[in-house]
Amino acid sequence: MLHYEPKALGQGYTIKVADAADDLTGVLNLISQAHLEGPYANIPFEPGYVRDALAQTGEIDKKVLILLLYEGQIVGFLWAVISPSHLSSLMKIATELFWYVDYDHRGRYSLKLLEAFELWAKMQDCTHANVSNVFSLEKVERLYTKKGYVPVERSYMKAI
Repeated sequence: MLHYEPKALGQGYTIKVADAADDLTGVLNLISQAHLEGPYANIPFEPGYVRDALAQTGEIDKKVLILLLYEGQIVGFLWAVISPSHLSSLMKIATELFWYVDYDHRGRYSLKLLEAFELWAKMQDCTHANVSNVFSLEKVERLYTKKGYVPVERSYMKAI
């Protein structure tokens, strides 16, 4: 778990790690919003299922939910997990499962979520951090490259 107090970023923004006391309704609303924007919009969104998965995050040391708040309201989050590598016992990988920031709050403060994710990964003795780009946006790809990430694979999905 990432152990630090909520950090004020300025201009009304704060970043913190979610805990059991947090109301995750704001995260659920953002996931629902992202769901409609993304490639999985044709799959029914199940808020109860997602709420249960989010609630388990704080109970498992290998998962984290980092929140971006604006004037106390959740406007973004990064949800991540740690897993071993199937290639080498020397690799321990932190993987971003879901990173989303409300459109009106994207920009420099949303990048603090990525920085907090990397800090958490280092604190968990991870050797690598893995991020994804579901929307295949060139802007996101440029951001990742600027932050030192390199493309390692491209995923495809098919309903069966």
